[in-house]
Amino acid sequence: MATADTTISESYQESMNSSFMENLERFLEEPLLQQYDKMEIVIVTLVMPCILILGLVTNLTFLYVVYRVSWMRTNVNAYLFHLAIADILFLVVGVGDKLWQYGRTPFLHDQMFRGTVGCVLVDLCADSAYFTGLFLVTLVSVHRFNAVCRPHSGTHQTRGTTKRWIASAWLLGILLSSSLIPSYCIMELQGLIDWPDVPLYRDFPEVIGMCKPIKEWMTYVANLVQTVPFFVAMTMNILLYVRIVMSLNHIVEKGSEYGCKDVNERIRNRVTKMLVANGCVFFFCLFPFELASLLLFTGSTIDVVWLHVFRTLLYTNSAVNPIIYGVTNSKYRQAVQVACSCWRRSRDLVRYELSIPLSRMKDNTAVTVANCRVRGDRDS
Repeated sequence: MATADTTISESYQESMNSSFMENLERFLEEPLLQQYDKMEIVIVTLVMPCILILGLVTNLTFLYVVYRVSWMRTNVNAYLFHLAIADILFLVVGVGDKLWQYGRTPFLHDQMFRGTVGCVLVDLCADSAYFTGLFLVTLVSVHRFNAVCRPHSGTHQTRGTTKRWIASAWLLGILLSSSLIPSYCIMELQGLIDWPDVPLYRDFPEVIGMCKPIKEWMTYVANLVQTVPFFVAMTMNILLYVRIVMSLNHIVEKGSEYGCKDVNERIRNRVTKMLVANGCVFFFCLFPFELASLLLFTGSTIDVVWLHVFRTLLYTNSAVNPIIYGVTNSKYRQAVQVACSCWRRSRDLVRYELSIPLSRMKDNTAVTVANCRVRGDRDS
């Protein structure tokens, strides 16, 4: 009889354990508790760090080149200089946040590691860099439009004007991103079950949190506020590109009357290639994410994997901007060589001076780093 009771007890225990595990599996299927799959793990742990490293190398190189080579300090490059700063900020904050989240929680939507202050600061910094970059790209297009289509209309920019436009771009980007704060400024916590004491669930959190809006409708408004500036800027840039190419074609036709057709054609092809490359890469990388935001505004649902892919394209754009500029601009490639040469000369100079006794150094005229700064004609 005792053996029968033991058998019934064991069967009941197995049944309870089986029922618990089934309920646990169903619980983990909740959208809020979505975990990383293989594709998402590859994107977060491999693709994004590679993009971050590439972006830091390319953008810091551009900043260094503009700093060391004086004839690279043109009005256009002033915009691109701050665009590189915005791209670095966007990459560090965006990718850093994703890596931090992956290391702290197994759930895609768990943001408790940020805290309430982190909810505001992370998105505020990333959005400010994003909007500022969008405005700076548009300012570059406007500047090129004035240079090609209105060369004698008194629209030539001074250094002071350029600085004011750059400051306006940063200010407008910060103000616009600040308007989105109500859509993610509240940390909403949710308690979970007591996880089984097995290695698989040992590191699972007992409480998760999400950055939530003050009111639900603010999320849809935020998506609209984020999307509208992009499509306005994209439309404006496309129109400017078309006008620039049309003006260049007109210049080529006029140049053929004076025997300058070949030269003008080369200039037209170089500028057109630069415009098409910069514009296509920039807006192609941003368009999927903005379209997804617009669809979310209409109430549509998008798989989180696609959102990861779209965000990856955003980060890719910030990483390849200097590469596109270098491929389409021979002066930048030349400036990179000059800057590297200056760095080698400066490094060799330090080694040389350290090897000279102090008694002899006072008799030698030091060569300053400023001598490495190459001067030449400035192109606007």
